[in-house]
Amino acid sequence: MDMVDLPAKFKDKPFTTSQFKKTGRNRYDLKRLLDAGLIEQVARGVYRPAGLDYTEEERFRIATLRVGPKSAVCLI
Repeated sequence: MDMVDLPAKFKDKPFTTSQFKKTGRNRYDLKRLLDAGLIEQVARGVYRPAGLDYTEEERFRIATLRVGPKSAVCLI
């Protein structure tokens, strides 16, 4: 089994399954990255590189990916 690399544009921020697939990869590649511990699932359909700091900005990015860009997000 070939190791799948995380696309460079996702090395420092969260991303969705859809965004990942738009890079030419598939859900099996996503599963390989999860199994290898290179990424972690933070919400349904939302992933982030493993070891990334969990800052307020990071939480906002994850929430925005989850609910959509035209929404209000409160991080209290």
